[in-house]
Amino acid sequence: MYIITTKATGKSSAWEIHQSEFLRVRKRYHRRQHAEYLEFLKKVPLFQPLLQSELERISDAFQPKQYEKDAIIFGEGDVGERFYVIRAGTLRWSKKNGESGELTEYGMFGERALRTSEPRAATIVVTSEKCVLWELESKDFFALLGPVVDIIDDKISSYKRSKEIIDEDKALEQKRQTLVEQQKTNAEMRTQAKKAVCGLKELKHIGILGKGGFGLVTLVVDPSTNKSYALKAIKKSQVVDLDLAKHIVSEKRVMDMMNNKFL
Repeated sequence: MYIITTKATGKSSAWEIHQSEFLRVRKRYHRRQHAEYLEFLKKVPLFQPLLQSELERISDAFQPKQYEKDAIIFGEGDVGERFYVIRAGTLRWSKKNGESGELTEYGMFGERALRTSEPRAATIVVTSEKCVLWELESKDFFALLGPVVDIIDDKISSYKRSKEIIDEDKALEQKRQTLVEQQKTNAEMRTQAKKAVCGLKELKHIGILGKGGFGLVTLVVDPSTNKSYALKAIKKSQVVDLDLAKHIVSEKRVMDMMNNKFL
């Protein structure tokens, strides 16, 4: 039964198709579309462990939706209501802390907020000219994805582990920067201290502190500051004969790295 009346307003021609043929064409189209949906789902890593019957139920629940470039799918901090699988196109996720990344075909996102009931962890924006997403409502997400919930939980755990690693890397980098700054400060202090010391020939020798197999250590005083120093002297011929040059340079570098009032 027709629900409207259609009347020609002028000379016209129209094609007609019998109802039975129309229904056959529509059924054939839906069958082909359903098969394409199933083939796509089989290529999504999350769904590969599922049985054919499970895939068919999921394909019926997904709703395809097309987005234009720069469209915002959701923002960081939003309430999670849907799970998404990328059918075509690319997107970019970003966080307020500066982290970001790209999402491509067969990728998925949005599961963490549904599974943990936490706000969205990032903002998702379309970067391609066109993007087709398959969207699954939260109620269908829990009803249909039970068989792969362990995989989803592992994926969520990997997010947390990645965050922990990033936080740890940041802490290590901060410690490294602190160490670099400290070494720089020590170097500046040593430079200033060296500038304050008089010349080698101006030092006043007080007496011998010790004598070893590789040199003589004497107590000297800077007459301008009245500061005392231990001055180590090594014979050049002995350095050459025993190949001590590298050892002495290494010893000097270690002492330069130290910030000690006795050095």
